[in-house]
Amino acid sequence: LVLPDGHIVVANETMQQLLGDANGLFVSPKGRIAANDDADQSRLAAAIGRAGALAGESGTGGSSRVLVKKRSLNDHLLVDVSPLRDADCELGRGLQGVFLTIIDPQQRIPLSVEGVSMLYGLTAAESSLMTDIIAGRTNAEIAERRSVSPETIKSQLRTILEKTSSRNRTELVSRLLAVTLPIK
Repeated sequence: LVLPDGHIVVANETMQQLLGDANGLFVSPKGRIAANDDADQSRLAAAIGRAGALAGESGTGGSSRVLVKKRSLNDHLLVDVSPLRDADCELGRGLQGVFLTIIDPQQRIPLSVEGVSMLYGLTAAESSLMTDIIAGRTNAEIAERRSVSPETIKSQLRTILEKTSSRNRTELVSRLLAVTLPIK
């Protein structure tokens, strides 16, 4: 959460780490979010300013996305800039905040099977199998690791697919992504 001038109000653990690495974005001496590249900084500041101007208004819209070059790997960060709308002053009188979501394609979301297990009533063995599936292991690899037959793994997987109304592993992972919070 930043103010219209880019001053950082609140940053989660992931954001703090990303800013601390200073690989594309960093915290300026004045406590503002800043981009290493001047052109990126101009676009980011403009997007934050626009979103901040809309923050006190009701309605929708005003969000934008800005690409920020990283210093490494010829890669970019994707910054989603959205006005934090609080027309009813529930968060505080006069707050004109901007919500930033920063996506680094090099960072992988740590997936948790806990939500899917709870929602669909998976057993401990089924939850453990989900963890192996997330890791990209084949049925044969999972069977070998667990000292069971591939048919046992196939049977457990079939039960998981039935419980989650998934047609295949891809759909199962999609369900998992739908209940995994992408932030820390």
